[in-house]
Amino acid sequence: MIKSSSSVLTGYLAGDAARPQDASGDFVVGSRHPTQGWAASSVIGALPWYYTVSPLGELLQGSNVFELCATAKHPWHWNLTAVSQIAMVGHTLGSHTLHPKIFRLAAHTEVRLVNGAAKLTKTDSLSAWRWDEFELDDSFKTLTDAFSACLESSRAPILSLSAGYDSRVLLALCLQAGCSPTIASMGSAEAADFKVAKLLAQRVGLAVEQIELSPDDYLKHGEQISRTTSGVKTAGDWHTWLYSKRIENPDCIHLVGSNGEFARTFFSDVLTRSKLFRLSGRRGVTAWLALKTLNRFRKLPRNFWFANPVRFGLVFDSLQLPSDEYPNSTVACLDTFYAIERVHHFIGSGMACYAQFSKPRSPFLDKRWMKEIAALRRPWKEGNRYHVAAVKKFAPYLLDIPFNQDPDGAKLISYSPFSKLSHSQEVEQLLVESSALDFLLDRNARIRAMRDPRADKLAAVSFLLTMHFAGMNTQNLKI
Repeated sequence: MIKSSSSVLTGYLAGDAARPQDASGDFVVGSRHPTQGWAASSVIGALPWYYTVSPLGELLQGSNVFELCATAKHPWHWNLTAVSQIAMVGHTLGSHTLHPKIFRLAAHTEVRLVNGAAKLTKTDSLSAWRWDEFELDDSFKTLTDAFSACLESSRAPILSLSAGYDSRVLLALCLQAGCSPTIASMGSAEAADFKVAKLLAQRVGLAVEQIELSPDDYLKHGEQISRTTSGVKTAGDWHTWLYSKRIENPDCIHLVGSNGEFARTFFSDVLTRSKLFRLSGRRGVTAWLALKTLNRFRKLPRNFWFANPVRFGLVFDSLQLPSDEYPNSTVACLDTFYAIERVHHFIGSGMACYAQFSKPRSPFLDKRWMKEIAALRRPWKEGNRYHVAAVKKFAPYLLDIPFNQDPDGAKLISYSPFSKLSHSQEVEQLLVESSALDFLLDRNARIRAMRDPRADKLAAVSFLLTMHFAGMNTQNLKI
């Protein structure tokens, strides 16, 4: 088959799109030609890209499931595996989307049309990488190179700054590169993230824009947020879109910390230090992920447990970790799951929110940096040692400001107002009367779900509101 000329379909690429294996960035390259088209994702491919085979046998591609469904003229059907994944994991897994005939292009994967069907080929699977072998390169050259690829010629990016480790590394890299970023931070004046961001900005002589979110905006913009994220971003995490809308600047590079936890331990340092867990292999990781999934399911209303489209069995099948994709090492296997599932899907949906209003970029998504971190000995990735070492290298005077705690010693206050929204009568009434949720629960079942005293209110509302607005978008499809 003749390979059509390649271009960047989504994301950002520093290098030659015809040689993506040698390029920096996070991207999908390919051609949208309906018969000779193809697409190939980078090591994560965080910004969502979808494909489907139309009834005419064409390979159709795009960045939005609802739009792709209309283009392909597929009648809408719900993919209950994806619905169950969102309910019990908090995001989709694998190639699943809310439509059973539309697929998310997986990480480091190429798709092309062969004999009227989509053929997938894995490229540079993490199972073949070197893991946990080397000491820290204290020059941090790979990190600075990946950061430079984010900037291109811009020296005045937007930087989202919080109390966390990833954004502080980005600030230190900006200072090392001679950047003067526009700093923004989310939360009220009492929120720890804003307090810390303000101290950091003052330390380096920059202003910080405070962005406080309103609970009302979740409902006001819910249908648009759901459309932007193809319906899979949970409503409790829509702050990314609401925040981005307030700093809208379509031509500006927006530095975000996506996948920074690849050099830390997203799940638990206690878990990764356990000798028993380290000996358990891929099966141990699957078992642990299944337990986490069951624990999340336990928080949902009891009537979700019986005679409901949300089913644990559908999710458990998605937690099987094939040997050609996942390393043998238990902890490396967990890191891989984090990168190609949680970052690819959950954080990728957040990148889609950013991308509606700016040009989001993260050096932590770059393949060369990820390969170096994969090969880094585990102790450097525990206790946030890598991040602290990077800040110490480039801006040591930022280290005395506390991480992930209130600098005044006060109780932590979240930047998100969703908890308040989830307990409102307005939301309960909306969900009870939502015809868009009839595919999932009838009205009486929704009443029982909303009034179940044993359920976690925030978790239940986040899931149901996600499905409500996704349902609204399916009802508005023009096929």
